[in-house]
Amino acid sequence: MNKRLVIITGSNRGLGKALVDVFVREGTEDIIVGISRTYVEQSSPRYVDVGADLSSIEGCESVLLMLGQLIERDAFEQVILFNNAGRLGEVVPSFQASPYDIAQTIFVNQTAPMILQNGLLSIGSSQNVAVEIVNLLSGAALKAYDGWGAYCASKAGLLMATQVLGTEINLHQLPAKVWGFAPGVVDTEMQTTLRTLDSSQFSQVERFQCLFAEGQLRSPASVATFLYQAVGNPQFENGGFYDIRSF
Repeated sequence: MNKRLVIITGSNRGLGKALVDVFVREGTEDIIVGISRTYVEQSSPRYVDVGADLSSIEGCESVLLMLGQLIERDAFEQVILFNNAGRLGEVVPSFQASPYDIAQTIFVNQTAPMILQNGLLSIGSSQNVAVEIVNLLSGAALKAYDGWGAYCASKAGLLMATQVLGTEINLHQLPAKVWGFAPGVVDTEMQTTLRTLDSSQFSQVERFQCLFAEGQLRSPASVATFLYQAVGNPQFENGGFYDIRSF
């Protein structure tokens, strides 16, 4: 098996934490780097916990510097990045959203993943390391939801960035691929928050409440297992966008 470095942003909760758990459990030769603002308890010696703030350029650059040094030192054959960290932002009509919240939501959901994917691809190319990038997207990249202005816009932007980078990988014949993935409605803190709103804040709150009541939310563990099996699978093509509901 190739010596792999697996990088997971937003590793402290939800899908990110579930990804850490499945790669620690199943990827017996993998080194896993979890990146989040808060400490993640994980006893495996193959897990490296990195505290970083991905809501700033400086935070993203410090992560890339660390990753570049790690990749060079340990001579990995493949690097996998899950751009999972994200934020919903204020759930208000777009014309009522604060400038700060708009900027933060777009940075965390779109700008930071772009900085990380582009920087990691540059590192991989310079050190002849194969790179696979999975950008965690959403159906909201394609569909407008009231109250989610910055969230929808940033996910749509990251989808386009995924497609552009995929085109560039093909054009420059790089040993890499990038693809986007919509995990469906997952039982996370974001869903818990949405269910507490009333219809004056979010017109579709009843739909999400019903999905929860009917047990239709996917568990983070089941989605993480799907993604563990998907990386390295040629079915997931460079520049593609996949929705778990299609499988």
